[in-house]
Amino acid sequence: MGLFRKNEIVIKEFKSIEGISDILTENRKSRYTKRERKILLHQMQITQEKEKTLMAVRLKDADSGLNAKVMEKAPKKVIEKVRAALIKGFILIFTKGTPAIEKVSGLKKKQMKAEIDIGALEKGISLGAIERVDEGAAGTASTNKEITSVEGAVMGLFGWGPQDAPVFLSVILKSIYEVAVSYGFDYTSNEERRYIIALMNGALADGFDKVPNSEKCDEIGIMTDLGKGNNEELTEEELQSAAENIADRILVLKVLMMIKIAGAFSAATNYKMVKQVTEYAKVKYRQRFLFRLLMR
Repeated sequence: MGLFRKNEIVIKEFKSIEGISDILTENRKSRYTKRERKILLHQMQITQEKEKTLMAVRLKDADSGLNAKVMEKAPKKVIEKVRAALIKGFILIFTKGTPAIEKVSGLKKKQMKAEIDIGALEKGISLGAIERVDEGAAGTASTNKEITSVEGAVMGLFGWGPQDAPVFLSVILKSIYEVAVSYGFDYTSNEERRYIIALMNGALADGFDKVPNSEKCDEIGIMTDLGKGNNEELTEEELQSAAENIADRILVLKVLMMIKIAGAFSAATNYKMVKQVTEYAKVKYRQRFLFRLLMR
């Protein structure tokens, strides 16, 4: 992945994917005018700058020392129990939990708004029209704050049990689904489910794992948007691997809750993690939304 410059607009060039550079130019033959494409490219640049900021913050996250200390001091049986619960919980909620998530979310409302706002872009591209689409995803983290805070406070005071793993994971998936539909994406397709797994891995990655995970997420997203994604059913091996990776990313938080630390800290840490995933999802889905427009 590199950078290329076009009239002072600098955006990522995905060299591993054929034909991508042509899509990301002002002069490409398109239903939109050169000025409209320039607006889209400028918004793409802003979105990618936001991602760089998120990644830079995560690279110097002070939690890494705490994480190492927790893993060193926590009883091995507790760690194993929590990890197994998270793996089982992810597979359960990812394969069978979507109807339950849909019942307690504003997905249908967000989807209806997105259809209207994205449909308006058929008449032409403007910054105001793009911002109206952004509004659908803007409130996702705040609407989930109360859920994660309550979960964190209750579990922090009374202890976190293995049966609670799907609850926390469902809040994370709920946030991602809401962002996805806000930008016009169907989170139920197998292609998109693979992308969501990659997105979670990227959002929760620590240190220098952030960059390769981000690139993998981008590659899956672009291939999907080009009609070259993998729409086969996810295999048991894929789900198990995804569950193990994601469990390892959030293991420390849930170990802390399992050993009954202060509820206020649990709530704050819970919300921090959900917000981290949500903000990352907003950046990644906004980038794909703009890319789809540039393909037209």
